[in-house]
Amino acid sequence: MKAMKKERLTIENRILIEELLRQNYKLKDIARAINVSPSTISREIKNRRLGNEKLEICLKTNRYPFVCYNCPKKVHCYKKKYYYNFKEAQKDYEKKMKYSRIGIDMSIDEIEYWNEYFREKIKDKNQPILHLFKNIEGNFPKSIQTFYKYIHKGYFSSINDEMLARSCSYKPRTKHEKIKTITKDNVIKKGR
Repeated sequence: MKAMKKERLTIENRILIEELLRQNYKLKDIARAINVSPSTISREIKNRRLGNEKLEICLKTNRYPFVCYNCPKKVHCYKKKYYYNFKEAQKDYEKKMKYSRIGIDMSIDEIEYWNEYFREKIKDKNQPILHLFKNIEGNFPKSIQTFYKYIHKGYFSSINDEMLARSCSYKPRTKHEKIKTITKDNVIKKGR
């Protein structure tokens, strides 16, 4: 058997899954067509299928194909019907990816510990931030870029942007408005 690739499913993969489900393909055949594990396909269908939440659950949707596309009783069945829609599956995937990257990768206890550590070092010794970081580099779980990003976003209340070496000397950048052109109606838009 071929080695399966370990990439995320794309929208093209989801379109193919929906088409092959409608054509009543087996789980293994769909997995071979996309070159992923059958368990990946079954998880994708289970997690991203759409259905009416108010009705009674049909026991046939608890196993493959997990949807009602080719069910012989589909027309007369009054139980909850499930369908796989590639557009909705892609939207759900993108939303989960977006929200999984929000926030920082440190617990509240870790932030409090490092905040207290920085507060003591800065007040007692007036040590520059870069030297402070170099002393703890092996123990601090993030890189220096992430360290500066956390300071800038205010996660460490004991350090602010004025304490950083170059942030005071650089003037904040301003965003320039784009120059708008004349439209077909010869009306000049705002911002010119």
